[in-house]
Amino acid sequence: MNSSNLVDDTLQTILLFTLPNPLMVSSEEGGGTLICRYDGEGGMGVRFEDCKEIVRRHPPPSPTLTTTPSPTVITTNTTKYVYSLSTSPPSIYCLMLCSTPNFSTSKMQQIITLSHSGLSSGKIKGGYAAKPSELSSHLKSLFKPNANYKTQISNINEKLDDVKATMSDNIGVMLENSEKVEAIEGVSQELQQQSLVFRKKSTKLKRVLRCKNRKMTLIMVALVLLVIGIIVAIIVINAKTSGN
Repeated sequence: MNSSNLVDDTLQTILLFTLPNPLMVSSEEGGGTLICRYDGEGGMGVRFEDCKEIVRRHPPPSPTLTTTPSPTVITTNTTKYVYSLSTSPPSIYCLMLCSTPNFSTSKMQQIITLSHSGLSSGKIKGGYAAKPSELSSHLKSLFKPNANYKTQISNINEKLDDVKATMSDNIGVMLENSEKVEAIEGVSQELQQQSLVFRKKSTKLKRVLRCKNRKMTLIMVALVLLVIGIIVAIIVINAKTSGN
C-alpha cells in the first residue's frame, strides 16, 4: 500500500437503523428505518438506500439477546461498509460504518464493537430505543476521535518520507565516499608503480655510477704508475749519464 492511498483514507458515515425482523434482512423489500446518522468528511455521499441494499445483498449473522456477531465487511470500488446486527426486542438494529476503501478495517470493526457495547451496556439511557439526538451524540463520540485517523497516518507518512530522505542522503554520501576511496586507491596504486619504476632506475643508475667510478680509479692508477715510470726512467738515464 503506497503513501498516497493512506493519505486519501477517510472515515465517512456511521448509521443506526432498524430491521423489522431477521427475515427482512434478506428479503427483496429490504425494509429498515433510519434512527440516526453522523457524517464526517465526505459522508453526505453515502445514501441510506445503498446501505440497506448492502445489508440485503450481504446479510450479516443474526444476533441473539446475549451476543452480538462479529462485524461484516463489504468493500466496493468507492466505499467500505462494516456493519453488524444487535437485537433489542421487538426490533433488530443494524449499526453500519462507511469509509473509503482503504480505511483501516480493524479500526472500523473496533468502532462498531464499541458502539454496540455502549448501547447494550446501559451507558445510553434507553439503549437502542433512546432519543435519536442521544444516539447521534453517542455515535459522534466514537466517530469523531477517529476522524483524524487520516491526519495521523499522514504524519506517519511524513516521518517515513523524512527517514527515506535521510537514508537516501546517507546512501549518497556513502557512494560519494566510496568513489573517493576508489580514487585514492587508484592514486596509491599509481604511486606504488611509480616508486617501483624509480627504484629500478635508481638501482640501474647506481650500477652505472659504480662502473664509472671503477674506470676512473683504474685510469688514475694507470696515470700515477705512468708518471712514476717516467720519473724512474729519467732518474736512471741521468744516473747513467753522470757515470759516463
